[in-house]
Amino acid sequence: DWVRNVCGYRMNRRMYAGAVLPYGPPEMAKYHSKIWADALDIYGTTHITDRGGADNTTFIYAMDTAGRYTLSETDGYPDPMSLESIHTFMKASMHASIRNAAERQVAPFAFGGPAEPLTSFFPEQGPNAYLLFRKFRRIFDPNGISSPGRQVFTEEEFQAFPQAKFEQINAMRELFGLPPVKR
Repeated sequence: DWVRNVCGYRMNRRMYAGAVLPYGPPEMAKYHSKIWADALDIYGTTHITDRGGADNTTFIYAMDTAGRYTLSETDGYPDPMSLESIHTFMKASMHASIRNAAERQVAPFAFGGPAEPLTSFFPEQGPNAYLLFRKFRRIFDPNGISSPGRQVFTEEEFQAFPQAKFEQINAMRELFGLPPVKR
């Protein structure tokens, strides 16, 4: 782990969990570092490497040859044998994702859409984008065998999402001035 903290290399032997991955110009990585550090201050870390190295920086990837467009990434390493550790990371990750979406500094998510539950809980991605994603899933995965419930919920999976988690996500949305999502 010291290698990662000094050089940025991932050397952790625990479970890898990625958090928000916003696109934008290089200065967005500093913004992302701030929201990630704030989330960790509020919810706590699961491992020394959750802070990502010197000055709480995120990993930055250039998305074009001139480096004008970047992707910043935060990593977390919750203990896969500890529900408390996993929940701590999930709360920090959701907080950072929701704050990023609310402040709209950059597109809320990378790669055209996030994994669930973020797809269905963020109409801010675009008008009814999650409904389009659900149609794609019905067309390309009609039997629900490719990552069920992972990239985009079916309507049935969305309706079956645990009520307590539904309320927690909506509470975080409201914390940042976003209206609650309805079933």
